[in-house]
Amino acid sequence: MPALHKNSLMKLPEKYSHFIFGIIQSCLTCAIAATINNAQGILREGGVIHWINSFLLSWAVMVPVVIFIAPYVRKLTNKLTQP
Repeated sequence: MPALHKNSLMKLPEKYSHFIFGIIQSCLTCAIAATINNAQGILREGGVIHWINSFLLSWAVMVPVVIFIAPYVRKLTNKLTQP
C-alpha cells in the first residue's frame, strides 16, 4: 500500500472556506452550549428561567472561545480547502 502524502487529502475550493469555517465553528459552539445546557438541566430549573440561565452562561463562555479559537479554526479550514 503506498504511503499517503500530506497533500493527498481531497480539498474543496477556497471559495467554500466560509462554509467549512461556519460548520466547524458552529459544531464547536453547539457542543459547548449543549454540554452547558445539559449540566443546567440536572438542576431542574423551570422553563424560561432555565433558558435564560443557559443562554447567558453559554454566551459568556462562547465569546472568549470564539475570540481565541477562531484563528485555529481558520487554519484548519485553510488546510481543508485549496485556492
